[in-house]
Amino acid sequence: MIERNRVIFMSRLLCGTLAAALLTPCMVQAQEPDAMRLSFNQTPPQYKAYAAALGQRLRQSGRERITATGHLTYAEALDKPLPVGIVWQYPLKVMLTNGESSQAFDLASASVKTPADRLLAGTVEALLEDSVEGLLALLPTASMTRHLGSGYTLPDARGKGRGIDIVQATFATALHNGQPAAKTYWFDSATGLLGLVEYESASGDSVDVVVDDWKEVDGEKIPFLIERWENGKLVMRLTLLSAAVTAGIADGTFGGN
Repeated sequence: MIERNRVIFMSRLLCGTLAAALLTPCMVQAQEPDAMRLSFNQTPPQYKAYAAALGQRLRQSGRERITATGHLTYAEALDKPLPVGIVWQYPLKVMLTNGESSQAFDLASASVKTPADRLLAGTVEALLEDSVEGLLALLPTASMTRHLGSGYTLPDARGKGRGIDIVQATFATALHNGQPAAKTYWFDSATGLLGLVEYESASGDSVDVVVDDWKEVDGEKIPFLIERWENGKLVMRLTLLSAAVTAGIADGTFGGN
């Protein structure tokens, strides 16, 4: 009787172990961690408010791509806006389409090259690096980051101004030909939204990138105006007309993906 019970017990134990082994892959798949949530959790605490200010797209997977239409103008032809289609995808991917011409850039790819056209290179830098998404994506590679503080007041004409958060970061990407670039990001203390990025270009020009006209699209905040100024002169303006937020996919839009 004891031996028979022992056989029954061992049989049940074996069956239970086998069943657990068969179920494990399904359980692991069902509990696969959210990559974007993990990235957000690993973001230094002092920068999380700037990700949260945008909505959910930097906090959970499923809203990594922004597809937009708008007008792109350059300094020599500010009265002749070019219709443009734009696809952004986190991290550091963008495609610009004008008519039948499309150009894609993926700063996360080792094969990326700096655009030969100076205006295009400045536009890509403004759209990718000079953004909240760009800052947070590049933080892990930064050689220096400093959160200088919150609530700095910049007086306006009435002697009152909004509180400003100031963040400085130094990092190197293909757009800088591998050389480090130090940038200062200015955020609205009340909303957590980016308003201005300042730095010096590789050629020594003083660059100001204005990020403005924030609008809510499908629960996400998106800037509908981006301008690049060099030495106090406007050289590029992008004005969005529409935008949609969807999940990021590897569909070949940016080349290798």
